[in-house]
Amino acid sequence: MSKYLYILVLVTGLFFSNQIQSQTYLTIIGTQHYPTDNVNSNTLYKELQKIRPDIILMEYDSSNMDKKGNFLIQSNENEQVAVKRYSKEYPVILRPFDFEGRNRFYSQNQTFKKEQDFFSVRDSLFSNGLLDSVSNAIFQEFLQVNNILNVLANETLYDLNNKTSMSVIKLRQDLNYNKLLIMCDRNDQLSRYKEFWKQNGEFWIFRNKQMIENILNYCNEFKGKRIVVLTGFYHKYFLHEGLEKVASERGILMKEFWEY
Repeated sequence: MSKYLYILVLVTGLFFSNQIQSQTYLTIIGTQHYPTDNVNSNTLYKELQKIRPDIILMEYDSSNMDKKGNFLIQSNENEQVAVKRYSKEYPVILRPFDFEGRNRFYSQNQTFKKEQDFFSVRDSLFSNGLLDSVSNAIFQEFLQVNNILNVLANETLYDLNNKTSMSVIKLRQDLNYNKLLIMCDRNDQLSRYKEFWKQNGEFWIFRNKQMIENILNYCNEFKGKRIVVLTGFYHKYFLHEGLEKVASERGILMKEFWEY
């Protein structure tokens, strides 16, 4: 081998070696927060063991976890139990990635109480046959998709995360936040909830976009590391779509947990 060819091979090898070392690996795991028949803290722990992440991002805001990754509220959620177990055995950095003011927003806007009020009136109108034909068709479609997800919710971690599931969840959220607004326009008893439901849908989009921004900031902070995002499985489609668009230009390689 000539001296020049040897130098070319050496430089090329160093280049690709540096590329591999600087590659940031990102895996999003959509999960159930509490145990089901097929998903629990042990399920997540086993996947973390396979992936061996350097960084784990958790769906917490500043009221649940501080910026240094310390738990401010102890819970028996699958994610927290699995992560605590993993962190005892492997060196790992924990960080929150949810919108910082999430819980404050819910509290100030009485989100969960208003949701239950809206659901109660909506369901009562449907069960008593008081919806007009258009609203009835919309809600029938919503129920069909929602029932599929109710079954899916008890399936395996793979089932919660594959492309088919993501597409069904995306359809469900579109029906939930957009099509149900049409029902508010067409029914006097639901009309008083229109602004609230519109705000709820806007917050869903805003919150997920903030999650994406926070994840990208961590990818920039921890370049070349292996990062796992643990999130409720309804968020997976939104996060995956948003991150996939910019992954290549940011030096991020997205991998599913079953690819390890």
